[in-house]
Formats: sequence, C-alpha cells, structure tokens
Amino acid sequence: MTSNCHICKSCKIKASPHNNPIPSANLPFQRLHFDILEITPLAKNSIQYVLVIIDDFSRFNTVYLLNQKLQAELKLMSYIHKIHNKTQRCPGFLHTDHGGEFYSASFRSKAEALGMVFEQAPTNSPQTNGIAE
Repeated sequence: MTSNCHICKSCKIKASPHNNPIPSANLPFQRLHFDILEITPLAKNSIQYVLVIIDDFSRFNTVYLLNQKLQAELKLMSYIHKIHNKTQRCPGFLHTDHGGEFYSASFRSKAEALGMVFEQAPTNSPQTNGIAE
C-alpha cells in the first residue's frame, strides 16, 4: 500500500501490521540495531557512509564515518569487542536489514562463535529495522 496509489486510496487499503514484532531487550547491549547510510553528495573529506549502531535497551547510539562500506564490518566487530571488554558479555542479537555488508562468512562465524544471533528485517520493510533506519 502506498499513499500515492489511486487504487489503494479508492479501495481504502491499509498496510497490515507486522505479525512478529521484535521483542525488546531486557539488558543494555543485549540487542544491537545497525544500518549503513550513504551520504550524498560526497563529503569533502571523502566520507561516503555512516554506520549507525543503536542499543535496543537504552537507545544509546554510536556513529562511525566510513570511506567505504567494507569498513563497516571491522567497525562493528571493534564495537562489539569494546562492549565485551567493558561488560564481560557480548550482544545476544544483531538486528539489521538485508544489506550485504554484514553477511560475509568470516564475520558471521566470528559473531556466532561469540554467541550472537543475526536477525534480518524482512526485505522491502524498513520499518522493521526502524530503530536504525
């Protein structure tokens, strides 16, 4: 359903709610939401992307400026290690959209070895990753 669709308006079609809402975290850094945003036009210092990481429990957010998307995986893993060093535990859940930046085999194996579970927002449904969007 789109707000500018003549047929949707005439039929009074409304978007249905999502059946499986994401449960809220009970502890700080239990669930992280993250996404990459592209900066357009390109910044003067060649920064082209922003990695946004948000803690589900506290809504504490961290932003990393990136020259390339390839840096996102390294920055996220570095952030997870910082959390582990300060709290002696790793996030339980990593929630993101279907961007390919975080789905390399090496990143997934590192995250899963630390006990983290990946949660993917459904395709074409940015509202299910709304915290990071």
